[in-house]
Amino acid sequence: KSGYTEKQRRDFLSEASIMGQFDHPNVIHLEGVVTKSTPVMIITEFMENGSLDSFLRQNDGQFTVIQLVGMLRGIAAGMKYLADMNYVHRDL
Repeated sequence: KSGYTEKQRRDFLSEASIMGQFDHPNVIHLEGVVTKSTPVMIITEFMENGSLDSFLRQNDGQFTVIQLVGMLRGIAAGMKYLADMNYVHRDL
């Protein structure tokens, strides 16, 4: 499909604008937005280990309980920050 509806464009820009407000060590940082070419893109910081779900799947069974608790605390801190900002993360 070569283009986007006006609603898709607004939704995309709204998501990028919301992401740009976040400043927390456990929430991915927005680096920029590409809108002058297709596909439009949201550019985020580089995650060395990839997405959280891929990282956990690739390393299944390799973490100690202490490591898992540390990860859960980080995730919870990021989610609390988002909730405090009145944002619901729908993909976690």
